[in-house]
Amino acid sequence: MAGMGDAWCVVSTFAGDMQMLIEIAQFPIRSDAGAAFESALKVLKPAFIAFEGCSGFDLAQSLDSESTYFLLIRWATADAQSRFRQSTLAEQIGPIAERLFEGAPLISNTRIVEI
Repeated sequence: MAGMGDAWCVVSTFAGDMQMLIEIAQFPIRSDAGAAFESALKVLKPAFIAFEGCSGFDLAQSLDSESTYFLLIRWATADAQSRFRQSTLAEQIGPIAERLFEGAPLISNTRIVEI
C-alpha cells in the first residue's frame, strides 16, 4: 500500500485447511481528526468489503486514548491480501488516512493461539 505498507501486519489463523489473515494496524490520529478519520473509513468500508477475498473490516477506538484507533481487516487468503495491496484502492487509501495521523502507525505481529 503506497505510503502505508509498513502500517499493516498479518495475523494468521487456521480453520481446518483454510488460512485466514487478519491485518491489524494501530493508528495515532491527531486529536482534532478522529471524526474525519472515522468518516473516511466509513466511506472506504464498502470498497474493502467488495474487494474479492475480504471477509470483514472493523475499526476500533481505544478507550484509554480516544485518538488511537485499531483497524482490523480479515482476508480469506494471503493471496487476496496481496492482490489488495497492489490494487488502485490501496494506493488511494494512504493519502486519505496519512493526513490525519499524529505519528507513525504502531505495528504488532501476533498469532492466534488455540487454547
